[in-house]
Amino acid sequence: MALSGLHVAFGYAGFAGPLSARAAALARKPVSSQTLASAGTSTIVAPPVEVSSGSAIVSLRCSQDAWIAVGSAPDATNGPRRFLAANTDLDLLCSENDRVAWIAA
Repeated sequence: MALSGLHVAFGYAGFAGPLSARAAALARKPVSSQTLASAGTSTIVAPPVEVSSGSAIVSLRCSQDAWIAVGSAPDATNGPRRFLAANTDLDLLCSENDRVAWIAA
């Protein structure tokens, strides 16, 4: 089934290789996910930071060009936001309890 809307997956960022400035950050398996068929704000939130799990990360993919905002009260219309081109992936570090909001570009 084709994606329609924005898919949001929260999880943790892990590292490949030795922990150094050259280590590659990778998304681990998601801890929660949601697909928003129309513009709006996620009901799921970023997980808490855990020393053993790493930093919280959000992975995004949208079926259309979109404006994305991430935060405790994200505003994709007027707040700080980022452009996400249709059918591309975007991974962002985030803070505990962050949500994602989106609108069509």
